[in-house]
Amino acid sequence: MAQGSEDNIRDLIMEVLYSQCGEKGSWSGAGKNSQFKIDKGNTVGECFAEKPLDYKLPNNLVLSHKSDILFRFNAKSQSDNSQNKYISIEIKHLSSVTDQFKSRSFDMIHLKKTYGSQIYGIMVYVWAHKGLSIPQAEKICYAFDFFFGIESSSIHEAMVWSRLTKAIEVYLKQTS
Repeated sequence: MAQGSEDNIRDLIMEVLYSQCGEKGSWSGAGKNSQFKIDKGNTVGECFAEKPLDYKLPNNLVLSHKSDILFRFNAKSQSDNSQNKYISIEIKHLSSVTDQFKSRSFDMIHLKKTYGSQIYGIMVYVWAHKGLSIPQAEKICYAFDFFFGIESSSIHEAMVWSRLTKAIEVYLKQTS
């Protein structure tokens, strides 16, 4: 894996999220097979790397979208999984061309049509001083509920992820 690849950034974000909202001792797997359990306040669930979620197209065909990071959760008070909620996190880095953002926005539009208020979409853009600027990428990603853009030189600074983790924690609390 190349230094600073989307896989490395996904793994870093998974570690940050685990430290913020993961159930201690629940981490399993590595890389694209990483996952952990969530037990945050009144919310329980799981967080996965590279997990698919199906959505319907207007012609009733079904496509699958593989989120870079996917939270699946519900309130502790619910005994079944009939009201699962999701946070789908997309990560863009070195493949930062317009079409990559447009295709992720297309998927998010259709995920929202399928899941409605049960899904919260987040785009993480780690800008490497080439490709789309952060403001331009944010414009294209209007379908996402939260856009998080940072420069690649700052990804290892501990506080840089606080805005992202705060947005996730707020959503988890609102939906429990």
